Amino acid sequence: SLPALRDRTGDIPALTRHFLARIGEQPGLNHLSVSDSALALLAAYDWPGNVRQLQSVLFRAAVYCEGNSLSADSFPQLSEMLGEQGSVTMASAHEGVGIMLYTPDGNLRPLEEIEADVIRLAIGHYRGRMTEVARRLGIGRSTLYRKLSDLGIDNAA
Repeated sequence: SLPALRDRTGDIPALTRHFLARIGEQPGLNHLSVSDSALALLAAYDWPGNVRQLQSVLFRAAVYCEGNSLSADSFPQLSEMLGEQGSVTMASAHEGVGIMLYTPDGNLRPLEEIEADVIRLAIGHYRGRMTEVARRLGIGRSTLYRKLSDLGIDNAA
């Protein structure tokens, strides 16, 4: 038998995208992307109802969604059930992940756009200390400056 969903939190992003793709095929519903903060919230929940409960929660969020993407705010019932633990999870999700990997239609964003976002995030995180930014990104400083120029990024990002 398959382990409970709470024991397979690594499967939640793939299951979420799968269910959202299926939900988006239904008349009157849009194809939605899901933010990293929403995925962190979904992974923090215990899922006593297993995969069926996840599917139901995603369907409800999709019905009420007014945009093209589900965020952590799309799941108020989970935030409420998680209480303080959810707040901690969301805070850590916002600290570490601020980059959308998918377009609203569910496709991956171009690598150049993601790379530019990662560089901007690193510059902000390391407060513009370019030597540290380059070191943490695993590239040389001259490579970093070339990428800034190629991507049209002001190094005060």
